[in-house]
Amino acid sequence: MATGIRVGLVDADSSIRLGRRMVLDAALDMSVVFEEDSVARVIDKFDDYLLDVLLVEQRLRGTTGIELTEVLTEIKIANANNTRILVTSVFSTPELELSAFKAGASGFVSQDLGPHYLLEQIRKINSRSVLHSRGELHSLWENAAQTVSNDVSLSLYLENLVEVEVKTLKMLVEGHQGSTVSQTLEIPLYRVRKSFERALTALHLATLEQLQLRFIGAGIRSE
Repeated sequence: MATGIRVGLVDADSSIRLGRRMVLDAALDMSVVFEEDSVARVIDKFDDYLLDVLLVEQRLRGTTGIELTEVLTEIKIANANNTRILVTSVFSTPELELSAFKAGASGFVSQDLGPHYLLEQIRKINSRSVLHSRGELHSLWENAAQTVSNDVSLSLYLENLVEVEVKTLKMLVEGHQGSTVSQTLEIPLYRVRKSFERALTALHLATLEQLQLRFIGAGIRSE
């Protein structure tokens, strides 16, 4: 029976899957419970394994890891699947990393960073804490030469919220942990979580990173 963090592997290269499985299974706090090279089978089985973290390689047969992440994110939204996706790649560029976060990934790791960094990122993603500050993602946005534009649906959503909910979302987007938001605004932690969950549902998003990028793309900052 699998214990610890339940990890899935998606990679068309069997030798890379084997190497990663050996690294992950050697860690005492995680185990590989699913591995696949077929994109169609990944989509079909995504909800079956109750994964904590799914590693998706960027190079796949017939598609890319980021394109697959987009499809899996839609499944996550439709079925309330809480699996977090980590895109892996041989190399990294700001454009590639930003595209992964926009697609619904919670992390991005290039192979040159090594196995220990990969394990650290799996643990970090599984912690369900705030992973990236707005500043980190904004730097990525600028390095990818993205421009700011009006986001009508986001603006309308914020206009219909009470002030404390707007402040809650802005603090989360800045990268503050939920407990910090709760203490600063003097509201229960469950209200922080509910505000976040309602925003994701209303804006058809799956991750905090997607919400952060919507705020960045619209040029909305906390006061």
